[in-house]
Amino acid sequence: MRRRGMQQDERPPRRVVVVDDHDIVCYGVETLMAGTPDLRVVGAARSLQQAAPLIAHARPDLVVADLSLPGSAAIATARTVVRLQAPRPVLVLSMHEEMLYGRHVLALGARGYVHKSQAPQSLLLACREVLDGLIHVSPALVQRLLRDASREAPLEGLPSMSLRELEVLGVLRQGKTTKEIAHVLCISVRAVDQHRTRIKERLGLKTKRDLLDVALAHT
Repeated sequence: MRRRGMQQDERPPRRVVVVDDHDIVCYGVETLMAGTPDLRVVGAARSLQQAAPLIAHARPDLVVADLSLPGSAAIATARTVVRLQAPRPVLVLSMHEEMLYGRHVLALGARGYVHKSQAPQSLLLACREVLDGLIHVSPALVQRLLRDASREAPLEGLPSMSLRELEVLGVLRQGKTTKEIAHVLCISVRAVDQHRTRIKERLGLKTKRDLLDVALAHT
């Protein structure tokens, strides 16, 4: 009877899909979770085009997704993955700066954010917390969100930016022209120019090179 009760208490590992265009990241996450009894990678997608049918077929308990995928801006990637996985949770695993993107992806419906520079065990902790219904972000982002909520002065560094401004910076860092940025974001060339002008004014930048340097350093 005791053995039967123990078997009934055991839960199958929760199913995870990884969305990242780097094979080594997908392999690393799969290998990491293979050593745990409660998490298992059931599929990996290298693009949004691959992610859509995989998520629909596998119906994973959790999707761990990067923001940098071919042919998609960071915020657009997060928005699409959250929509594909809804109502089940999404955890972002990215090299993008959390202070810039974290609050925006949470607003879109993601349940957590892990920077790729963190220790592997941090990812396991984040997965478990998100699967248990919690939100996982760094202590620094928690403080940022609390300051924003209380309308205090922003933290040091870049000021808060709109979703569209972050999208423009994210595509700009790929070396694309104004027309190409407009095509990726499905907006007009004039709108791209307006966003770039506002960003330069806000940051006190003078040249296109200055703007590109900021994009490369912070997105």
